Amino acid sequence: MPGNSRPPRPPKRQALGKDPDMTEARTSRRPGLRTTGVLLSALAVAASPLAAGPAHAQAAGGTEPFLVSLSLDDPSGADGTWPLGRAEEYAGGTVYDLKGGNITPEHGVDQPGQQYTVESAQDGRIHLKNNASGQCLGKVPEGGTYPGDLTDSACNDVKAEWYVQPAGDKYRIRSVENDSCMSVSDAVRWGIGRARECGGDDAKQLWHISGKDVTDKLAALATAYALKQCSNASGVIASCDYEIDRNTDSTASVGKLELVGVDRTLNGTASVMKRAIGWKQTTSQTNTVGGSMTITAELGFNVGVVNGKVSNAVSAKYEHSWVEGNEVSDTNTIDVNPNQWSWVLRGQLMKTVNGKWTFTNDRGEQWSGVGTATVPAKNGTDSQISNVVLCTSDSARQECQDTRP
Repeated sequence: MPGNSRPPRPPKRQALGKDPDMTEARTSRRPGLRTTGVLLSALAVAASPLAAGPAHAQAAGGTEPFLVSLSLDDPSGADGTWPLGRAEEYAGGTVYDLKGGNITPEHGVDQPGQQYTVESAQDGRIHLKNNASGQCLGKVPEGGTYPGDLTDSACNDVKAEWYVQPAGDKYRIRSVENDSCMSVSDAVRWGIGRARECGGDDAKQLWHISGKDVTDKLAALATAYALKQCSNASGVIASCDYEIDRNTDSTASVGKLELVGVDRTLNGTASVMKRAIGWKQTTSQTNTVGGSMTITAELGFNVGVVNGKVSNAVSAKYEHSWVEGNEVSDTNTIDVNPNQWSWVLRGQLMKTVNGKWTFTNDRGEQWSGVGTATVPAKNGTDSQISNVVLCTSDSARQECQDTRP
């Protein structure tokens, strides 16, 4: 039975040591290797959590770090699942392969080399930091001994950045660098971990990600990154759409008052002056996924595309579109007493809608994730209107007193 015996390593992959089953425990008894691991781990911890760059804007963080294990199903059904774990080191990297392990709800497995701390960015990218080495799960680079094979990697390397796509009760784990899928050489125990083009034998590429309360966290991360890809017309996402749940809508309300138009102006004459104040206010839609991850252009999202899909969803769900344009302008007239200042404050009417984003990827797999949008609303939405306050420095209104020059 393939799950009961370990096939020999390929001859060209020689471990550092004679024991073919050398684990992280064996490595820790080799001072030279252990020192190297500690130094690399320290460098990884000191490095930026997720690589910044033109295509990978630095993010503040998506979710709190959480612990998981990664495993594939045993196709024979004899062994249940095989966790992916850290194995022996060799001259060009570290082997990751499928092992035996005891799955537990809290930690996934009982060996640190088979445990990973998920560190995430606001756009949904993740690192998988191995708990034995303290380094991140990455790929051997082109020109390395085994290009594309999984290995320990510095956490500031794009080759250690991944994203997830739900596929039923499992996940595809894909490389940010080139959208390849985390895979194994063979769906057997001791199959070697690697990143390869998605497709072919799904038994090698559809992973269980186990841990305590991880489903919602993974859904939020998957939704964020898929929405980023969709907004930038990535071929990885075949379609994405937003659907509003009207049962959870909030009533429109007025946002924070802001100074609009020209700055405060003084009537320096000895008589009452009638002043016409032209103003313009720019407001923007806010989109979040997973309850707290905010979509912004700084993170590489095409916000206009996201906003457009939300506007289309509003038009589809309501009898008329109540979405206001991002820029509103008008002119108001106010009487200003001698030696007094005048200005205009305005609060834009906003409405929050809740719904779900639904994605289909290039493998035909579909999933959904929750999304919330707070949108500028036209006057009359939910029988509410935006608030315009005409202020003078002698006005008794609290809003005017709070914003006096």
